Amino acid sequence: MLSPLTVLKRYWGYESFRPLQREIIDAVLEGKDVLGILPTGGGKSITYQVPALLKDGITIVVSPLVALMNDQVHNLQKRGIPAAALHAGQSSRKRAEILYKAYHREIKLLYVSPERFVVSGEPWYATLPVDLIAIDEAHCISQWGHDFRPAYKKLTLLREAFPDVPVIALTATATPHVKQDIIETLKFREGYKIFETSVYKPNLSISVINAPWWYEHLLLVLRNLGEGSALVYTRSRAKTEELATWLNKYGVKADFYHAGLAWEERKQKQDMWLKGEVPVMVCTTAFGMGIDKPDVRIVMHIDMPEDPESYLQEIGRAGRDGKRSYAILYVTKESVSGLNRKMESIPDLNTVRKIYDYLCAYFQIPYGEGKGKMVIFNYNKFITRFNLNPFTLLEALKILNIAGYIEIEDEVRTRPYIRIITTREGLYKFRVEYPRWDRLLDTLVRLNPGIMERMIPLNIRALARAMNSTPEEINESLIHLSKYGIIEYVPPKEGTMLVFLKERVKSENLKFPVEDLRRIYGFKKKRARWMLHFATELKTCRMKHLAQYFNPDDNIEKCGICDNCLNDILTAKRHILKLLKQSKKPLSAAHISALLIPLNNDVISTALEQLVADGMIKVVKGRNFTL
Repeated sequence: MLSPLTVLKRYWGYESFRPLQREIIDAVLEGKDVLGILPTGGGKSITYQVPALLKDGITIVVSPLVALMNDQVHNLQKRGIPAAALHAGQSSRKRAEILYKAYHREIKLLYVSPERFVVSGEPWYATLPVDLIAIDEAHCISQWGHDFRPAYKKLTLLREAFPDVPVIALTATATPHVKQDIIETLKFREGYKIFETSVYKPNLSISVINAPWWYEHLLLVLRNLGEGSALVYTRSRAKTEELATWLNKYGVKADFYHAGLAWEERKQKQDMWLKGEVPVMVCTTAFGMGIDKPDVRIVMHIDMPEDPESYLQEIGRAGRDGKRSYAILYVTKESVSGLNRKMESIPDLNTVRKIYDYLCAYFQIPYGEGKGKMVIFNYNKFITRFNLNPFTLLEALKILNIAGYIEIEDEVRTRPYIRIITTREGLYKFRVEYPRWDRLLDTLVRLNPGIMERMIPLNIRALARAMNSTPEEINESLIHLSKYGIIEYVPPKEGTMLVFLKERVKSENLKFPVEDLRRIYGFKKKRARWMLHFATELKTCRMKHLAQYFNPDDNIEKCGICDNCLNDILTAKRHILKLLKQSKKPLSAAHISALLIPLNNDVISTALEQLVADGMIKVVKGRNFTL
């Protein structure tokens, strides 16, 4: 039998495991249930992928994001490891093919979205030769958690189907309440193990910048980025594009990313950032999940994160190579009021009832019908149609999800389908009459046997490569070509898959778990208040503050490199004088603060005032400082 280290070397090329990986793998191979709490970038996937290759049967991996599942499967297949994913964006034929392979042990890892356990009427998984169950992002199980997904509660069905199969639950963040919820929900057996690392990262310096000139500060920091890359997080899709454009205008090479972009465009932007072709990515929280880039030097937040869990996960993408890196949180009146507005936008139940009616009307569902109906849901179109607050809509959908009326599966992408609907003679005449379409039609027929007999799935990327074009251009061409009546074409759809779990009822008859909702949203507001306190607290070490949120017993020492640890007027004065002596021109307060990260911004402001009052520096035109 191969050893875990041999498997690691053979398939991943690593010479050794990261901290706690080997201990978790050994416990899983001993047949124990395991809760693994490893930091973002800590190599959680290895802890179930290696055991999967050492077992005879298959490993079911539950993951909440379809895009992340597909990336994992793609990466495993590139390493020669047979893997597949099941999700709502697939045809029934494709799902049947995958399950056939799983049943005959032709794949080792089967990735499944949690919604597959809710929507399916029968236990499709019951006869599979399952040797291991892995639950990724396990905090989604808990109502105490920051990202509760009701579908995760149904994973008890999976546990009941395989009571003697070990379960490994993995997450980057878990408070004591969440840990206990995971253990109880998944019915961990006696002798289970918990492996947990501290959130402490000795190379990550956290700073909070409370200043109206954050734009100037951000620009100056990114101009001095040097080698490596940066992430700039914002909660607004529009702001990602606006800020990236502004940065490029002033000499910082940047791009933008959000979930509203087409899948091909998102993939292209992600690849360019990973390769270092674009060092700065301005993005929403849709970016970064599952990405392991070692040289991220700076992670910036220009809007207040909603909770410490999200914040920790996002700043955890910095400094994975162990080198000094920086997390900068900008606090402005706008970002604070934005977070408060979001908390206030939590809808009352009458608003949820109204949005339920809007959904049923939008998708033309009559009373007493609609159970099992699956639709691709476009947030932007729906918001525009009914003039809704985006935050209110999102929270209303979550409440309907928790109440059991709908299921939501994000990042779903359906395949395009195509058929040539004319005769061979008609096709020939068309190609002669319209020679501009000749090459495209010839390539379609050559690459797609059966295209003249039936609707078939189209590999639009392969067609684009053959045509030396882009998927977007091919899609537009096919839509245009269909207007001639030569082909029938169903373009790819992407977005949120919405599933109606029950027949439509009158909205006044909707029933909600009021106590559960009260608890969930009470904790949501509590976490937001914690973030506001974290951003304004000027004494406690930032890293220590974060660590003790997740584990009150974590007695780590001060990091010594965050802004609060460097909260010292004399140190700030010394550095300011040295900086102004070296500078050939006067510097603004923003410029000084940007060059002296992570010195506390408020301390720098006080030091500047005192230095001016003492006559050691002077203020010149434009509120700049010089010796």
